[in-house]
Amino acid sequence: MIGLHVAPEEAVQVQLDDVPLTVRVIRQARKTLAIHLTRKMTFEARAPLRMPFGEVERYVQSQTDWMTKVLSKRAALPEAQKLSYRDGAVHWFLGEQYRLKLLPATRFFAHVSDGEIRVAVNKLDEASVSKALQKFYLREAEMRLPERVRFWHRRMYQRELPELKFRAMRSRWGSCAAHGGITLNTCLLRASLPVIDYVIVHELAHLTHFDHSPRFHALVGAVLPDWKTRQKQLTVPCGF
Repeated sequence: MIGLHVAPEEAVQVQLDDVPLTVRVIRQARKTLAIHLTRKMTFEARAPLRMPFGEVERYVQSQTDWMTKVLSKRAALPEAQKLSYRDGAVHWFLGEQYRLKLLPATRFFAHVSDGEIRVAVNKLDEASVSKALQKFYLREAEMRLPERVRFWHRRMYQRELPELKFRAMRSRWGSCAAHGGITLNTCLLRASLPVIDYVIVHELAHLTHFDHSPRFHALVGAVLPDWKTRQKQLTVPCGF
């Protein structure tokens, strides 16, 4: 990967519920510092190349509550929600459950019909079906979510709309970059529209408050007084 440098000697030691954990530090050609949960259920701190280690360490230590919550949510995920990509498996679209209907075909297509998410792929193994569903959710996100972002942005700001991107993420529903660009998780299409709107407002609020301070939550609350209820309803699986 261009601009990626792993420094094995750089790691931050933290305590999560009295359990010691090592957070590896990865240096990248980037402007912001972020913590990511890997597929192996470990955390990585991805930091700018020239950021002092002490600053990285302080940030990681300040995020231990968030890391604990992320791991707890993953551990508490019921078996019914651990995604399967076999025919008949349960998946979600706009807050409703659907059965997965797999159809052999030489060309990909996917759509929702009669209580099913119908996916046609040339291979029916779980890896191929997972990739096909990712394409389906990306397509739907690009079709449906820009309008919602524009709507809430007009309610909150009188400024130019930020850059908007969509991609599948394993542990975050959205992110706001330091330059103002917003990325939304395509898995949001599994949630209901009120919950999707909450995530959009949450990320837009970061354009003013790049943290989760009381002022940040006050802004979210001014736009969505019931944001806490919507947040609790965000229970669909994140990632593929």
